[in-house]
Amino acid sequence: TVFTKPMAGGRASLVVAIDIGTTYSGYAMSFTDNKYTIYAIRDVERNPSRVPGCPQSGKVPTALLLTPESLFHSFGHKALHHYNIELNEEIGRA
Repeated sequence: TVFTKPMAGGRASLVVAIDIGTTYSGYAMSFTDNKYTIYAIRDVERNPSRVPGCPQSGKVPTALLLTPESLFHSFGHKALHHYNIELNEEIGRA
């Protein structure tokens, strides 16, 4: 979801809360002119292995995947999914 909300002076004031856990991570945000409205981020990213019909979580696995050059590759479900593909290909080559 993209939020485009003009503020006085053309600046958006935003408060963001990030929960980085050992297993799952999530985040939420609120505009300072309406501090009682909190946008909890749901469907942060789709889990490619999610069982159809099960509710989608507002959190993602705390998993960060880097390239061999130590650059950012992906985060969350995408990182786990790509890592598993690479691992299976590596096992197949062994």
